Amino acid sequence: MSTSRITRKAALTVGLATAALLPLAAAAPALAAEQAHRVSAPASVDAASINDASINAASINDERGPVERVDDFYRAYSGAVRAGDNAKRDRLRAEYLSGAALNGVRSWEAAHGADGVLFAQNAPESVATVYLDAGAGSVWVKVSLGWGDGSVTDVQVRYSNVTQQIAEISGHVG
Repeated sequence: MSTSRITRKAALTVGLATAALLPLAAAAPALAAEQAHRVSAPASVDAASINDASINAASINDERGPVERVDDFYRAYSGAVRAGDNAKRDRLRAEYLSGAALNGVRSWEAAHGADGVLFAQNAPESVATVYLDAGAGSVWVKVSLGWGDGSVTDVQVRYSNVTQQIAEISGHVG
């Protein structure tokens, strides 16, 4: 009788420990990789290497993490704006932005007469992305846009792990 009671207690203890630690074990590698990731280089360098083929290669099964996807988007997008390539700019928007994010960008543009992704009328000289936070199926990323006069505009981006698209772009991060 005591062996049965010990076995039940051991099984209950193992079950509770597994239930408590399993979500942490699944999330820890992804969060650690995102927190350790910081990308910083001139936007013009990587924008040229991200061609039309790589735009179409991005898919739901993409192995890159949210910070890398946001960084890829902002570098390619900045390059397209700088080059005046509106067709590529529109393809990037369609690929990387959710419908809600695209509607938000268009609404901001109508109200302010400037680009709703960059929050400006021109393209930045540099782009840097940094992991901010994660939760509820989303990752928040800070995008720092460096301008020719030395100023920096920080934009907050919410990336959906569910749709693997940018779900929201918020103006200046303070």
